[in-house]
Amino acid sequence: MRARRATHAASARHGKKRAVELTAVLAVLVGLLAVGSGAFAAAGKPTGGSVRMFGMPRGAGGNFMFTGAIGDYGTTQRMNANGSPNPNGNFVKFTLKRGTFVADVTGFFNALNHAKFSFNKATCSASGAATGPATLSGGTGLYAHISGALKVTGTFAQVGPRLKNGKCNPSQNAKPLAQFNVVTGSGRVSFG
Repeated sequence: MRARRATHAASARHGKKRAVELTAVLAVLVGLLAVGSGAFAAAGKPTGGSVRMFGMPRGAGGNFMFTGAIGDYGTTQRMNANGSPNPNGNFVKFTLKRGTFVADVTGFFNALNHAKFSFNKATCSASGAATGPATLSGGTGLYAHISGALKVTGTFAQVGPRLKNGKCNPSQNAKPLAQFNVVTGSGRVSFG
């Protein structure tokens, strides 16, 4: 009985010690985030350099984030060369929190159109990837006078629906049961 109480007391002390350690770690993390957010708020005009892009396209738009020389996030809209929204356009307008710019993604879409996608008829699933260039221009706000180039990679996967007879539905208009799309890129930008 005494051994059980001693074990229980030791276990309780260990749990309290872990809680104090966790609280200390959280306090340090909160402090680092506060310092970091102050640095972000004080950040001025970007100076250019290496940049990385991460995004999740959805139809003619999507959510994107940039790190490095551009530390910002926002949405996209596909458009044509004249700047009009177009779900099949070869240009993408990035509307970020601190400004906008346009990417000519013709090279990336050409690579995507020629990519080899794997398709499994037994599971109605497909996946593939493509890599191509994009050039940046037409900036406003903090991104005025932007220029640069990115190497863009898109990775796509989906599980498609079946017809009543059990075969995969081959229609381009068939809504996927599950879908994963991610676009990443890296390159260099300048602002002058």
